[in-house]
Amino acid sequence: MKGVYFTMALTVGMMVLKKILTLPDAINICIDGFKMMIEPLTVLICAFLLKEVNDQLGLAQQTIISLKPYMTAELLPVIIFVVMAAISFATGSNWGVFVIILPIVVSLSNGLDANMAVVIGATLSASTFGSHACFYSDATVLTAQASGCTPFQHAYSQIPYAMISAVIAVIGYLVIAFFD
Repeated sequence: MKGVYFTMALTVGMMVLKKILTLPDAINICIDGFKMMIEPLTVLICAFLLKEVNDQLGLAQQTIISLKPYMTAELLPVIIFVVMAAISFATGSNWGVFVIILPIVVSLSNGLDANMAVVIGATLSASTFGSHACFYSDATVLTAQASGCTPFQHAYSQIPYAMISAVIAVIGYLVIAFFD
């Protein structure tokens, strides 16, 4: 936050010095900017709280552990993609899920002798799916704010494309599983 305040003060100072804006206009613009960002910041804070609750509950680890009996080296990328995409979508966290799950996925891959590059790719693509399809993820909220629409409208416009990509990814992981 100190960096944000410093940068904002420097920007306002430069705009006033270069006579782009008067000091009262620059301050009013800053206040309007803060007002405009209250809603997206509130949604992001709630998403981070939800992620923290899920982390403390061990949602991602429990999901992987409960699916472990069904995993084979060939099907691991597909299973990882589907489960992690669902978790990433439900929690609104993309990098958070990826960082928490990656050590578990790596040990599963080693234990099953699965293709590590494909499994990590499945984990990354699942996180990306969740980021683009979830209506309260950080990417969706900030993009919606910049676009002038609600997060729900933005996510609703992204879901068809995210689902097409997800289906193609699942088919691709199945092709790799059985024809590699």
